[in-house]
Amino acid sequence: MREDDDPTRDRTLHWTRSALVLLIFLLFFFPSRSHAAGKFIPFEKIYTREEGEPAFVENTFSVNDPRAPYTLQISNEASDPPAERASGWEIQVNGVSIMKPTRLDPKAPFFEKAVTLQSKNTVKVKLKGKRGGKLTVHIVGADSVPPQLSILSPADGLLTRETKPAIRIRYSDATAGIRRESFRALLNGKEITSSFRVGEEEATYLIDSPADSRADSLADGSYTLLVSIADAAENRAEARVAFQVDATPPESRLAPTTLPNASGWSRETRLEVTDRAGGSGVAEVHYQLGEDPEVLLRLDAHPSTSEPRSVPLPLSGDGKRTLRYYAVDRAGNREAQQQQIFQIDHTPPRIKAIVSPPPNEFGWHRTNVTVSFEGADDLSGLASVTPPILLTGEGENQLAQGIAVDRAGNEGRVAVSVWIDKSPPSLSLDSVHEGAVLSTKVLPLSFLFADTLSQVRPDRLKILLNRVDLSPVFTLVSGQATKTITLGDRKYTLTASIEDRAGNKTELTRHFTIDTTPPELTLTSPGGSPLVKDQAVRLAGRATDATTSIRSIRINGMEFPHANGEFSVIFPLANEGSNKIKVEAIDEAGNIASKEILVTRATRGPQISNVTPAPGVFTKASTVTVSGKVEQVAAAIAAVTLNGSPVSLTPGPSGERFSVEVPLTREGKTRIEIVATDTVGHQTAYPPFDVVRDTAPPAIEIRQPSPNASVATSPVTVTGQIQDAAPITSLFINGNPVAVQENHFSAEIPLEVGENTLSLSATDPAGNSATLQRRIFLDNAPPQFVLTSPADDRPVGSALIRLAGRVVDPISGTAAVRINGKPIALTAAGEFAESFPLTVEGENRFELVAVDPAGNTARMNRVVVRDTRLPELQIVQPTAGAYTNEPTLSVMGTAADPGGALASVAINEIPVSLIDKERTERSQFKTVLMLNEGENFLRFTATDTAGNSRLSTVRVVLDTRSPVITIERPLSGSFLSASPIILSGSVTDRSPIASFTLNGAAVPIENGSFRYPVVLVPGANLLTLTATDAAGNTGTLRWQARLDDLPPQIVLTTPADRTITRERKIQIAGKITDEGTLAEAALNGRPLSLNGSAFVTDLPLVEGENRIVLSAKDLAGNRAEQALTVVRDTTPPEITVTFPAEQATLHLHSITVRGTIDDPTAKVTVNGIAAEVSGNAFIANEIPLPARRNEIIVLAVDAAGNERRIKRTVLIEEERTPTRPSTVPSDRTPPP
Repeated sequence: MREDDDPTRDRTLHWTRSALVLLIFLLFFFPSRSHAAGKFIPFEKIYTREEGEPAFVENTFSVNDPRAPYTLQISNEASDPPAERASGWEIQVNGVSIMKPTRLDPKAPFFEKAVTLQSKNTVKVKLKGKRGGKLTVHIVGADSVPPQLSILSPADGLLTRETKPAIRIRYSDATAGIRRESFRALLNGKEITSSFRVGEEEATYLIDSPADSRADSLADGSYTLLVSIADAAENRAEARVAFQVDATPPESRLAPTTLPNASGWSRETRLEVTDRAGGSGVAEVHYQLGEDPEVLLRLDAHPSTSEPRSVPLPLSGDGKRTLRYYAVDRAGNREAQQQQIFQIDHTPPRIKAIVSPPPNEFGWHRTNVTVSFEGADDLSGLASVTPPILLTGEGENQLAQGIAVDRAGNEGRVAVSVWIDKSPPSLSLDSVHEGAVLSTKVLPLSFLFADTLSQVRPDRLKILLNRVDLSPVFTLVSGQATKTITLGDRKYTLTASIEDRAGNKTELTRHFTIDTTPPELTLTSPGGSPLVKDQAVRLAGRATDATTSIRSIRINGMEFPHANGEFSVIFPLANEGSNKIKVEAIDEAGNIASKEILVTRATRGPQISNVTPAPGVFTKASTVTVSGKVEQVAAAIAAVTLNGSPVSLTPGPSGERFSVEVPLTREGKTRIEIVATDTVGHQTAYPPFDVVRDTAPPAIEIRQPSPNASVATSPVTVTGQIQDAAPITSLFINGNPVAVQENHFSAEIPLEVGENTLSLSATDPAGNSATLQRRIFLDNAPPQFVLTSPADDRPVGSALIRLAGRVVDPISGTAAVRINGKPIALTAAGEFAESFPLTVEGENRFELVAVDPAGNTARMNRVVVRDTRLPELQIVQPTAGAYTNEPTLSVMGTAADPGGALASVAINEIPVSLIDKERTERSQFKTVLMLNEGENFLRFTATDTAGNSRLSTVRVVLDTRSPVITIERPLSGSFLSASPIILSGSVTDRSPIASFTLNGAAVPIENGSFRYPVVLVPGANLLTLTATDAAGNTGTLRWQARLDDLPPQIVLTTPADRTITRERKIQIAGKITDEGTLAEAALNGRPLSLNGSAFVTDLPLVEGENRIVLSAKDLAGNRAEQALTVVRDTTPPEITVTFPAEQATLHLHSITVRGTIDDPTAKVTVNGIAAEVSGNAFIANEIPLPARRNEIIVLAVDAAGNERRIKRTVLIEEERTPTRPSTVPSDRTPPP
């Protein structure tokens, strides 16, 4: 039995299809009993069939809006399966029968019908059937309009200083009614719903509730309140307002830079006002100066309200006055009033300038200038005056500005203009250069002078020539002095000078020579008119000049070296024969002396010309006559030889001639060499050449056509070559001349059908000749084709075809046969058979070509049709690689066969019915398949009537599991110290992730991992992450953390920084607080125990500086550190008393004690009287000496309390008589 005839398989397919049809029917026509968004249920009741006669059960309900659309939904089911359902029912709404008594269809347990309602409604239900049957009755209303929601207070944009502002929310819904439990409220993203009392129409923030539920006071900052509520149909409305709380007053202070200066004086001041970060900003500044009225300044809104703002406060009048001030922010917070006493001085001091040295009569300086300043002030007194200014740079109108400043900061200014020119003027003379040698007696002189700053003084121009003053004779015009003078041959010194108006002077000196006489030139070599055999001649001589020296020696225009006018040069002779040479001597002034000589060059031998025969001539004779001409060049001809033998010469009009008979004794080349010699000994050899004797005839070779060849056309091309010792002079074919190039030839020769004879005759240059004949045939008839297989245009179902037939040529036979370019072998009878592939679907063309020996071609074309194309298959649904979470899959597609008819389509080898199978266009197919969890491979196969099949596989993945989200860092529940953070983790799923969101915002994911920046708010943060895979499954993860971005606060109450003590240890006390939870506290790196937030501990000290570091860290990782230094000093200061000396005897009753101390911070007393300590020295004045023997005790105590004492004994001796002058200075204090 075939598989298609299996009855069990047919029954299985029938029940599978029935189940799928039922499932689709239930999904589309029996919606879920739970109402969706936009639906609400004002009435719901489950009725149960009890025993006894059927009776109506009555219920009542109300609706807000009877005009809304309502639907009665009925669901019938049994309470104790397999008991039967209620077999029938009767339903009345407001007395109207909605469902008449009817029997229930067990296959349709769910029904619905539109109904009309009133504000108050009655429902009556009567059930029939056996006991236990249940009937659920819903009345479902439609409402797509969200509720009305508004925030009554606070107003949007409110700025308040109340920390517990009143919050009231109002809401209503006309149709489905408000669902109060859906009310939600967020303040800056934090859930505060529990702090509201939610009523029928309003929700109120519980400001005055009992302590256990009272809302916290709001800190200063900006707030966004977001509230929402839904009606019974799940329509949700949202409302939001933004407001700001600012209960902190602003702060103001006088700008430190404008407080009374170190001298206690002021001219102006500025008030710096700030509000806390995020505050409302400063709105007003109030101030009052002395008894003047209070002034109010209103400040404009500032882009950053927390940034300090500087407000100028004018101080009017001079003298001592009190300034009172305070600031008010935009929320109405006012700071406490402050005051400051000012001594005011607005009058600038007086100042004058003194210039040293003073300028000259033109107002110019030519040295550095010092400008000094003197100032005075009558009120606050002079504080500073500009120190002397040294001006060193050049320039006009240089300003030296002096400023006198009084103790209040007022400035008095003065400026003087200074003109400095340190640069001398420019002076130039272009007509005569330093060291010039001139060849003219008339000399124009033109001096140019200028000065860019103070300008020149033409009256100070001085010109001397060889110490003779020529200044009066020069003409002065616009910075130029000119004069033309006549001078004799000699050396001169020219000096000129000029000054500018600042007194700067410039001098110029020129040394030059006048020389108008050319030098004397003498040649010592060569003498006379020489004849030389070389290509150069030695030239020597001497040149002298009476005034200057020789500058250069030139020969035929080229300069050559010389020594004080003496020269010796090897000079080249350019021409064979006579050469003219010109020698020139030039002095420094350019005067020239010259001499000319003639030198004859004889370096070439005689010239040989007009030689015959020509080189390489061919001849059959046994002798050849050689003749030519010989001409002299420079010297006379002495002899001529031919192949070494003397030759007699015959004089001619242009030279001497010769003619010699030379024997040719052998076949081939004979060498000819001619040499001529002149009387100087130069030889000239004529280029050697050959004369060729040739007595052999040429050899003719025909390359094409071959002997007895057949050709198809006329004329025919005859080609070949001729072998001979010399080039061929003539060639004839059939009596017609033919050109020969390099012993090769080619010619077009006409033929007649049949046999033809080619006759060739060739002659060489020596007169030798040869002949040759060849026979060929003319054949112009093509071969004939006869194809026996296959027939033309016959379709073939395979990819190979056999071509067979024969070729007939009646004249010369067949030389070659090709089919589509492939050579084909022929039998002796001209038959052939060959197999060929059919390379393309449809028509395949074959070209048969036959060629005979004469080149005649026959052609035949044959078309063979091939049909082996596979059917076409297109899967419309599902797409390849699709993901789904539904176990049933709808499949559809199309199939067609372009070359024939379609036979069948199968999926996983199960046939599928085709729609419009007999149509020539595409056929459709549809079916439903069950999928397995994971990958499912669907193999689609389409087959045509020719047996060609096409296979297509589609991969579909069934995935019913949700993605798994994992947070790797930071972990949920973490304490964090900074925002934003990078939230990182992974999402795993057997299917690709289609979307991944954080609180509804898309989060990028790469290779299953994500790193996403998240901005946290201070305090608790809750994030919801949702991942949806390609199959539509959704996974959710809730992550929470707390943000604490404030470090702990360390307050150190004792000791103070830089405390100095001599104790071994010191007590450290203070407190550490944190907004969050403190994790650790340390003192110099060791744990520090706390009592609550306070700490008290003793710390040992070492000699010298002790660095104390307190550190703290909270659970969020915020760190704080405070450092101070305590100095332990147990060494008493070192002191030395420099006066008086021990046991000093004085004649005074008081004394000044002096000394040194190594600690400038220590306090020094002398006999209890405080001494003045300055640096490392101290002095105590007027120390009494009451007795004749006095003990002086010097006590030094440093900051740590260490003491050092020194004692001195001083004796007092009374003066008896003033017999000598006192040695005590007038201030009664002896020198140290």
